[in-house]
Amino acid sequence: MKKKRINKKLLHRLEKRFKLLKKREQGFNLERIVINAFQGLIVLSLVFLSFATPTMLVLNSESLWLSISKHYQGSVENVKIVYQVLHDQKARMHANVNATDIIKYLKQVKHVTLKELQHLMQVKQVVKNFENLTLIIIVLVVLSVFLFVKALTQFFKLLITTGFLILVLVIIIALLLLNFEFSFELFHKIVFKENYSFPQHSFLIQAFPEQFFQTMASIILGIATMIGGLFVSVGKLGLRKTS
Repeated sequence: MKKKRINKKLLHRLEKRFKLLKKREQGFNLERIVINAFQGLIVLSLVFLSFATPTMLVLNSESLWLSISKHYQGSVENVKIVYQVLHDQKARMHANVNATDIIKYLKQVKHVTLKELQHLMQVKQVVKNFENLTLIIIVLVVLSVFLFVKALTQFFKLLITTGFLILVLVIIIALLLLNFEFSFELFHKIVFKENYSFPQHSFLIQAFPEQFFQTMASIILGIATMIGGLFVSVGKLGLRKTS
């Protein structure tokens, strides 16, 4: 009888321990899932920043705008005006401002249509939103790396994954840009509410011929390629040193 009681007690204790271990394992798995999810978000955010950073550099370089315009014999004066409009922080306007205010703000522009002015204001708002989003993602990435990347090996592996994803995206975008007219129209349909198209003699087309945007896109992809290659190289080098 005593032996039976002892066996029952042992079984009861073992069952308790087994249940406790199971709970701990479930908790650990949940923690692991959360960490993996945030690490995945870090990778996607770094990929976004690898394209967003060169885009912001290109958008904020007046000298680059002017040199591209001169190369393709565009209207340099018109390019200067548009650059000033997009980067005048004191006179920031939203896309919903009325037409009278837009015309007053751009009174220095000649032979420009209302439709072109409205498009410029929408571009201004898109650029502003894009810059704000990029800054928010930078802050979130820095915080996420400190909170969810516990070891250097993890960090280097994330860099390698990010680098390869960037290079794959560069190839895909480069292939899409082979048909630049289609890609440019698709981009406008996604980003802007209205579908804008202007005749060849219009102010914006004279200032920004198709080659202008092709050159900008090539510069952005070139910088993104270098960032992707750098991530892969640093990641592999780091893993070698830590192993």
